[in-house]
Amino acid sequence: MNTSISLNGSLFNPTSVSARLIRVGDSRRAANGTLYYYHRSNKLAWDIQWNSLAETNLSAIQTIALLTSSFAFIDEASTSYTVLVPDGGYSAVLSASKASRANFYYYDVTLTIEQV
Repeated sequence: MNTSISLNGSLFNPTSVSARLIRVGDSRRAANGTLYYYHRSNKLAWDIQWNSLAETNLSAIQTIALLTSSFAFIDEASTSYTVLVPDGGYSAVLSASKASRANFYYYDVTLTIEQV
């Protein structure tokens, strides 16, 4: 994927970006067994992935993952959203097969963000 996205004003070129729809509401079961859903809104969430990311670039994504307030996300279609990183929304996996002989390390990174 050669499409840039923006996270908190910084440009990134991820390997993939997948979006999914989240329904916000509550389910309640009535005394007679009927299930009711009290719908409040629809929100979007994105899973952003980088494959073989050099450790020199890892800190920029970690900085985004550590934000505790909302920030701007501009997707590949130039649409802007206000988002947060949920608990557990960041992971980085080091693969021994991707380490170079010069001790350069490469990570597979996933960042999940959710629309506020």
